[in-house]
Amino acid sequence: MARALFLSTPHERTKSTNRGAVSCGDVLQAKRPDLAEKVRQGAVKPAEAHRQMKRDVVADKVADLPSGKFVVLYADIFDRQQP
Repeated sequence: MARALFLSTPHERTKSTNRGAVSCGDVLQAKRPDLAEKVRQGAVKPAEAHRQMKRDVVADKVADLPSGKFVVLYADIFDRQQP
């Protein structure tokens, strides 16, 4: 394990780690460095940090929705008659 500390790039240090987990870590570092730091410190698990990031994105989308009542039009485009 000590050898891993001397490798040149961060991705070379994670060769024994799942590629998807590394990708999620990269996204977390790029979009939410504060959560990535908590993961590094061990305060939050990586999966929980990723869920929190998604939760924040959804909360922002919900905040952009119109408030009050509005009309919803529903149309069934399939012909359900039997031949």
